[in-house]
Amino acid sequence: MAFEQRDMTGTLFRNESDNEKAPSHKGKIMVGGVEYPIAAWIKEGQKGRFFSIKVEEPREQRQASGGDYQPRQRTPGEHPMPQRGGGPKKPISAGLEDDIPFSAEVR
Repeated sequence: MAFEQRDMTGTLFRNESDNEKAPSHKGKIMVGGVEYPIAAWIKEGQKGRFFSIKVEEPREQRQASGGDYQPRQRTPGEHPMPQRGGGPKKPISAGLEDDIPFSAEVR
């Protein structure tokens, strides 16, 4: 029976390379039905050895966009990523004039 990749799971395999900057492990992870390439490096930290992991966009998506990053389209029901910057902001005082129960006029 062949291995079937399931959603929210992944696999890592040792990467045999002479390049010291190359990842020590490579593999794939499936999130939201989309397979992403992953790479891992074994590093030393204050608490001991750990994996430093990098996840990339799928290759087909990188090639279709000419190598420039473009976020993939999310499927219905998938949690959206929070927007950065929040878009244009309106002033705090906008729309408050109608809520003030007294006149701002001074007599």
